[in-house]
Amino acid sequence: MEDRGDIQSKLDEIYPQKRWLSVLQCFLPTGVADTKQIQKMTGLSRDQLNRFLATFREVAGESLVKRVSFSVPKPGVRGRAPVIYQLGAMGAELLRKSNYPKAHRSKLNTPIAVAHARAVLDVRLAAIEAGLDVETEIILNSSAPLRPDNTLILPSGTRLFYELEQAADMAILRRIVDSINRKDMFFSGDKGHAFSPVVRILFNLPRGAKWDRTIAVWEKAVGAVTRRKGKDLSFQMIAMPLMEFLQHPDWQDPPVPERWEQIVNPLKSNALAVPGKPTIPGALARTSSEDDKIILEAYWQHFQRVASNEEDTLRQPTPEFFELMKMIYAASNPISEAAVNSKLVKTSYTYPYASLYLLRKYLAIHKDLRDALSKEMSRGSGSMRWSVTLVLHRMQVVIATFMDYHGWKLGRWLQAYPTMPDRQIGNASFGIAVKIRPEILVEGDGVIPTFTEAGVAEEALAWILLALFRYGSKLGLRTPSFW
Repeated sequence: MEDRGDIQSKLDEIYPQKRWLSVLQCFLPTGVADTKQIQKMTGLSRDQLNRFLATFREVAGESLVKRVSFSVPKPGVRGRAPVIYQLGAMGAELLRKSNYPKAHRSKLNTPIAVAHARAVLDVRLAAIEAGLDVETEIILNSSAPLRPDNTLILPSGTRLFYELEQAADMAILRRIVDSINRKDMFFSGDKGHAFSPVVRILFNLPRGAKWDRTIAVWEKAVGAVTRRKGKDLSFQMIAMPLMEFLQHPDWQDPPVPERWEQIVNPLKSNALAVPGKPTIPGALARTSSEDDKIILEAYWQHFQRVASNEEDTLRQPTPEFFELMKMIYAASNPISEAAVNSKLVKTSYTYPYASLYLLRKYLAIHKDLRDALSKEMSRGSGSMRWSVTLVLHRMQVVIATFMDYHGWKLGRWLQAYPTMPDRQIGNASFGIAVKIRPEILVEGDGVIPTFTEAGVAEEALAWILLALFRYGSKLGLRTPSFW
């Protein structure tokens, strides 16, 4: 690859007056931009932009801008999504040389992360088009880092937060609680006085079942934070689907009330819910901090409502099954935003007391499932001479028993199977792998989850299935003789 001087000289020769720089500047706010966004910012036609991008490839390969290799559809929007590019290392270096010292190459590598960055840029461009001042991803508070996606500056000097969020479920409750806590600290301090105490949250999904569940999870997070504090938040949150907002933005302060859905504190509508210490079983809260007990209390309440709903959902092949498995897993294995974005759920190495407690309770509620699992796990215990092949077969039968009970048949769309020990990587025991096609996680709104979202469900279900063997006696199951 040629050095920066040679590349810039060639670009200057092809494009007098540094016209190439206008394309690279499009990536300054978020490091990511799709072709429609680049056209809007530069005024280039589609053919003109394509010629620019082709020249970039000829001169510097993908070191200036790189095409995102995966599809990132917009939820609720039909048709092919525009191609997305991200800033490369050489592109960032040329920008820094052109008096943009904070320019850096984009390291976003998952659909969720790229979708978030593109959505942030969409809102920024809408604000600029309306003639408003906007700051994007500026850190505001060093003591409790707060980096709102977009901060709108009104002519009066008032500043408005516009945050972008994806679909949510109970598995990422900790991440949402942390986000709300940091905002509450900011608005409680002196710096928060210059900002409107109403945070506008734009969810990158249409209205429907997933929207309703997402709002419910955020409201549970509000309840968890206020219960821990013993008083209301120092700010309010309102929500709107991103695409609705972009079609007709609301930059007013106060906002137009009929267009927004308020994220309310559930404690206010429940006379029995008194702020204070969490009320959860002692075994569930074992070794947990006070902050974590608030999360576990929300999990416990949700678990009690969902786990016993046997006839309606959990014995039918619906996405609710995977949501519950993720929540049980997350009780001891926090799923952070970074973990979701990297398709890597970092399993905790502490003993999973909370997850095992919920899983044991789940099996106690579903006694038919517990008995069926115990029967298959103990089959052949007295007379069988176990070989690797027989162990793998028995594990597969147990896995199928668990999935069949919930209405799921293993096949091309959903795979769950045992894996052999691999001592070369330090794994001396059998494992379980799960592969899920995102299409089977579709809810009533028809939105197909990303492979990253499916990856979290895979990790959680694999942990649950392996726990049946690894912690069988702790779960009220008969321990297989081969384990």
